[in-house]
Amino acid sequence: MAEKKPEKLPPLEELEGHELLLPPHALRPSKRIRLMAAVEPVINGQVGENDMITIMADIMEAMEDSGVVKDMDAWISFFDKAGLEDIVNLVLAYVGEAGGAKS
Repeated sequence: MAEKKPEKLPPLEELEGHELLLPPHALRPSKRIRLMAAVEPVINGQVGENDMITIMADIMEAMEDSGVVKDMDAWISFFDKAGLEDIVNLVLAYVGEAGGAKS
C-alpha cells in the first residue's frame, strides 16, 4: 500500500460512511488545507508501511476534533464494523474532495 499512490477512489458519496461526515466543501478553506497537508505524504507515495496507521490516526483525529464527524457514536460504530481498507478509502476520498478533487 505504501509503495505507490492509491488507485483512484470512488466518489465520496458512493462510499459507505460518507453520510456521517459534513460535506467537505462546508469546511472553512483553512480546515480543508490542513486535512490535505496531513494526507500529503500518502498522496506523494512517501509513506512507509509503518507510517500509514499513524498518518491515518492523525487525519481521523483532525476530522473528529474539527467537527467533521456529524455523529460520533455512529462514527465509532462504523469504525468498529468497517474494514481498515474501507476506513482508509473513506478518509482519503473525503480529503481528496475537500482539496478540490473532482469525481
